[in-house]
Amino acid sequence: MTQPAFSAIRQALADTLSSAIPGLRATANRPLQINPPMVVVMPSQGPLATYSVSTDGQADFSLRAILLVAPGDSSGGEDLLDPYIATTGSQSVWAAVNADQTLGGVVSFAEVIQATGYGLMNMTGIDYLACTFTVSVGV
Repeated sequence: MTQPAFSAIRQALADTLSSAIPGLRATANRPLQINPPMVVVMPSQGPLATYSVSTDGQADFSLRAILLVAPGDSSGGEDLLDPYIATTGSQSVWAAVNADQTLGGVVSFAEVIQATGYGLMNMTGIDYLACTFTVSVGV
């Protein structure tokens, strides 16, 4: 497999999530405006690429899928966020990536390895109820 561009990997994750989860908007670039529910795919903070660790000499990447469900001052935001964290169901981020681990054939594998940061997150100057999913990707 030819190594895809990093931007193509981010876009493939965004496309996989938006097509698998009804009503979820997704972008591979930080937007100027958030329209929840929305997932923003960005590079991980800290180590984001590991080179030549496998026998095929390809790189592995770590991405953040930041899921924003409601402005922080809204009531019931937790009820909106919880189904995305579940391991089953039509809104499950974990299940969506598990169902298409090649992200439409762009990568060799992708897996959601953790969910962190459940709570308020400021993006574009507004606090949102959010959760960050760490996704490990191999090409």
